Amino acid sequence: MKPLSNATLADARERRLARLAWWFTALAVTPCFSYILTMSLAPRAMAVPISSTSLVTCGLALGLALAVFLVTVALIYTRRVNRLEREEARQR
Repeated sequence: MKPLSNATLADARERRLARLAWWFTALAVTPCFSYILTMSLAPRAMAVPISSTSLVTCGLALGLALAVFLVTVALIYTRRVNRLEREEARQR
């Protein structure tokens, strides 16, 4: 069996990182577009208060949840890429 060359391993690594990047991009962009479309097409649905005595609307709560979600996705992506980098450095 022929051993893999460094170029082949680098290509495989680049494909893996690209696939991971596209996956996390889709994971981040989809909720953003959904939120923006909901705000533009159904603004009254987002203007509904969370409770009858609250001044906080559903749109604000969803916006804050979206921000927390995006930060979490960015942290997970960064951690996974760093882990892949460490694994590659160990193999050298």
